[in-house]
Formats: sequence, structure tokens, C-alpha cells
Amino acid sequence: MATLADYLRLIRIEHSVFALPFALAGLLGADWYLRRHPRPGIGGADWLDVALVVVAMVAARTLAMVANRIIDRQIDALNPRTRHRELVTGRVPLGGAYRLAWLSGVVLLGSAGLLSFINRTLWPVALFPLAVLFLVGYSYTKRFTVLCHWILGMCLGGAPLAAWLAVGAPFHWAPVWLGLGVTLWVGGFDVIYSLQDMEFDRAHRIRAVPAWLGRWGGQAVAALSHLGAVILFLLFGHSLGLTSLWYFGGVWLGAVILLVEHLLVARSLSMVGPAFFTANGVLAIVFFIFTWAGVATSP
Repeated sequence: MATLADYLRLIRIEHSVFALPFALAGLLGADWYLRRHPRPGIGGADWLDVALVVVAMVAARTLAMVANRIIDRQIDALNPRTRHRELVTGRVPLGGAYRLAWLSGVVLLGSAGLLSFINRTLWPVALFPLAVLFLVGYSYTKRFTVLCHWILGMCLGGAPLAAWLAVGAPFHWAPVWLGLGVTLWVGGFDVIYSLQDMEFDRAHRIRAVPAWLGRWGGQAVAALSHLGAVILFLLFGHSLGLTSLWYFGGVWLGAVILLVEHLLVARSLSMVGPAFFTANGVLAIVFFIFTWAGVATSP
């Protein structure tokens, strides 16, 4: 019988650290903007908004991960790196995975509905079908396009804009730049992660950049993607009107973390795991902390 620990391993709950800080950064940006550009009946984000965004993000990421494990279970069974995953070994039954996926979808919809109700905006509910399409559908994309890495990135990149709109803030380019930056950041580190499966992907016609361009070609594409991400993160702060050096210093610190990630992977592919989780997890947390400091200290 599957345990709670088995389900937590299935969804890799610790990987929530990648998307959640950027969603909260979008929420911080919306709150800062609304307090400087007040709108009738909208007072900015409060703790209930924060709680609902956190619940929605965890539910969305759980739905995406469970769907990925269900859709890819036959491929995972063939890959030596993934053949020990919970659905492949039977530690988690397929029926249980489907039920968790449905539950995650219901929680996501419920959170969206509450955000729409308390902030008097239709955006959270209106965006729900599109979000589910990307969260479930991205797993199929590696079967036909090398853009799969950035389609995955779009699943996380939509979080800042969704959080911005969820609290009733009007459309603004700032969360768009942030979302595009997250898309390029995730796409780049997913290219790095797929270096581990380069030969397997070639043998099984999986459309991944390293399988197409090789190790060094893949790393070059990932580096360009991360360079674009840093530029877009800077553009987010500029577009929002932040003047504090805290925010921009945080972006440059994030750029250093990305540089270290690329140097580690260039040295040895055995460093892909630490570079993937540790470096990017630290970057996401650093970005949120410095965004909070930048918002708090900008006049």
C-alpha cells in the first residue's frame, strides 16, 4: 500500500521551490503597484491572497508532476535513470495517481474561484482552463518538438502574471517580463537536466536540445536562455519602477549563481543533479528575498 512518503516522492514536493517564489514575487509587485496606483475597491494583496496563491501553486505543480509521471510512465520504465520511479515500480498505483491529479485540479479550481470572488476579478477562473492545458499537455511536447523545454518553462512562467491578475491589478508589462524571464530560466535548466538522458533520448526519438545538438550545443543554448532570463528580470524591475539597489543587486547575484551552475556542469555531467536542484532552488529563493527587499525600500 502506498504511503504518504511515496506520494510526496512521486510529486517531488521539494521542487515547489522553483515556481512558488516567482509567483509570490509577482504578488509583491502587484501589491506595490496597487498601493501607488490605487483603484476603487482594490487595496492590494493581503495574507488571504498569499495563502490562496500558495495553495494554487502547490496544486498546479502537483497536477503537472502527476500528469507527467502518468503520461511518461512507459518511457520512464525504459530509462535506467527513471525506472525506479514510483509509478514504474508500482509503489504508487496508477489509480491513486489519477485520483491525486483530479484532487489537485479541484483544489486549483477552488483556489482560483476564491481569488476571483474576494478580489472581484474573473481572471483566475478564466485562466484555469489554459493553465490545465499547459500543465497536462507539456508532457506530450517532447515527442514532437525541441521547444518542449520552454513550453515547460511557460507552465512556471505564467505564475507571476497569474498572481498579479488574481489580486485585481490591471494588466501591466512588468509581470509579463518576469514571466518570460522565468520561462527562459526554466527552459535553460531543463536543457541542462536533459543532458543526463542525451543518448537515451536519441535512441528513443525524444525531442530534447542535447539529443539534437549534443552536450556542448545544449549547454550553449542553455547559457543563452539564462542570459535572456537575466535581462528580462532586470526589465521587470525597471518596468515596475523599482529604484532600490536591493532588487537589481539580487538579479546580479542570481546571474552569478547561474554562472556557477554552468561552470559546474561544464566540468562534469555528474554535477547536473546538484546544479539542477541546489543552484536553481537557491536562485529562486534569493530572487524572492531581494524582490521583497527592493519593494520594501523603493519609494
